[in-house]
Amino acid sequence: MPRQSDEWTVNAHSYSMKDLENDIAARVKWGSSQQIAIYEFDPNTGGEKILVDDKALSLAFLERENRKKLFLYVDVQSKAVTEVMSNVSINNVSAPEQSNNEVGDVDVIDWDSLDIIPIGQDQVGVAVCVMDEEAMYEFLGLRAEDERAEKERAAAEEEAAEEIGAMDLDCAELPVDDHIPGEEAAFHDREGPPMDAGTLYPSMEEFRAPVRQHAIKGQFELGTEKSYQTLFRGYCKANGCKWAIVARKMSGTKQVRV
Repeated sequence: MPRQSDEWTVNAHSYSMKDLENDIAARVKWGSSQQIAIYEFDPNTGGEKILVDDKALSLAFLERENRKKLFLYVDVQSKAVTEVMSNVSINNVSAPEQSNNEVGDVDVIDWDSLDIIPIGQDQVGVAVCVMDEEAMYEFLGLRAEDERAEKERAAAEEEAAEEIGAMDLDCAELPVDDHIPGEEAAFHDREGPPMDAGTLYPSMEEFRAPVRQHAIKGQFELGTEKSYQTLFRGYCKANGCKWAIVARKMSGTKQVRV
């Protein structure tokens, strides 16, 4: 079947495998002699793990609690064929032989229900390109999340600027204190962002872009071991390179500390 994708929202606390199978059945059709196999995809490791029951599904939801997204692969497979034995003799009493014209209790693939797309001659033997890290980052929706967060931040700054502009400050003498108790302002050069221990960034979204810029400026390939809203772990992919970085979200604030 042609590859297709879909997305929907569920309540993870009450969602079961039966609910998942029903939702998939509403989007994908398969024959009576076929069944589906559901796998969870880990974007951090690129691995897959099959979901077999409600316990495995609940665990998958729990592990994605911060990201709020669970990526699944669904394969349509043929059911296992059950071997049927005939001509069984017990106490000299033989079971009746099955006619050659009769079909036993064996599932048959419903070929009419399958959507088969032929492969052209120009596609035979063509190498399949492996998705690189940037393409995977965009495919999983992480880039869209970063862009959405950036738009929300820009909208908030614009709204705050309009409110300040509407105030009459000609005759006002207001004390100014840029320090916010419990929080430290973090403003960095975008072309050469610091990655020293203790460096603060306003949020996890605003940390990811600088750490990639740091790798570009340092001329090394950045690998991602963990990437959550509360934790980021990165490392240098070069052989023998021991550079690594960890950033954590500070308690009670959106700020991230290296």
